Amino acid sequence: MKRGLLVACFCIVALGLASPTVRSQEPSPVLNYVSAAAMGRFTGGYGDDLAILIEPSAESDADYTLVILADAAGPGGSLGEIARFENAAWGGTGDIYGNRPSVAFTDAGSLQLRSGNDAIGRNRWQQTLTLVWRENTVILAGFTYFERDTLSENSEYGCDINLLTSVAEITNANSVQRTVLDAVAIPFRQWLDMGRPHLCPPN
Repeated sequence: MKRGLLVACFCIVALGLASPTVRSQEPSPVLNYVSAAAMGRFTGGYGDDLAILIEPSAESDADYTLVILADAAGPGGSLGEIARFENAAWGGTGDIYGNRPSVAFTDAGSLQLRSGNDAIGRNRWQQTLTLVWRENTVILAGFTYFERDTLSENSEYGCDINLLTSVAEITNANSVQRTVLDAVAIPFRQWLDMGRPHLCPPN
């Protein structure tokens, strides 16, 4: 069993023991590909929510799927799926590490979806999407990106955009510039349907 699957199973069992009853389902082959999991307060409901990343099969052209589950029925209720986003994050498969996406909840209640490549080639990059729950919708509220060329000095470039305020910090070599962009917060599904556009200004 993969380590990621063990983490996801532990999260589900721990959540079930804490109070909610996990909705029972027949075993699904999709669990064979759970690669990352995190628990935290996302929806502001009765208990911790659960986010998991499902790894595509090695033969698939798809990217990772993000699934969010929450307890919406009150203490003793079921843990149910509230959102599923296919092709939510790029990432490698198999035994290569340094290019696997991950999920994490912040103390403020947002969900961070992290992806990147720090394993293959000279062009390395990291991306963090900050997601929030507003009016029963997952909103893309922040976009952070950083890239570097391992064979070129002073090649670092990145941006950190708060999409709720449109304020961004642009990093270029040794300088940091604070500016306001046209980018605004939108539903996460809309951003995915747009082809996951890169929101940083051109370098």
